[in-house]
Amino acid sequence: MNFWMALDEASLRKIAVLMGAETRLVTETESALDDISGAITREIPNQMHWKHSNGALADSFGRVKRASYRAVGSDLPYSRRREEGFSGRTDSLGRTYRNDPGAFYLQRAIKVVDAQVAARLVQAADRAFFPGGA
Repeated sequence: MNFWMALDEASLRKIAVLMGAETRLVTETESALDDISGAITREIPNQMHWKHSNGALADSFGRVKRASYRAVGSDLPYSRRREEGFSGRTDSLGRTYRNDPGAFYLQRAIKVVDAQVAARLVQAADRAFFPGGA
C-alpha cells in the first residue's frame, strides 16, 4: 500500500524555518551570552564600594569566550581576595590580615544582571524559531 501526503507552501516554509532553527539557536544563544557577560562586566565597577581605589581592579575585568559559555573575571592576583575576603589569612609576604572581609562585587553584579538573563535567552529562542518576528 502506498501512502502519499501533500504539504502546502505555507507548511513547507514552516518546515524550512525549523530546519534552520538549530543553527540560528546556536548563533542567537552565543549573542545572548555575549550580552549577559558584557552586562556583568559593566556592572562590576558599580558594585565596588571602597575608599581610595585607584581603579586598577575595576578596569581589569574582562570576559573570555568559550564554545558553550562565557567567563568573566580579572587577571589581577588580588581580585579573588578582594571578592571573597582574606580575613585571618597570611599572604606570601608573611602579612596577616585580621580584618579583610570580602567585597563580593562580582556576586552582587551577577545578582543585578540576573533579572535580565531569562528574558534575553527567551529572546534568543524567539529569534531562532521565529526569524523576522514571524
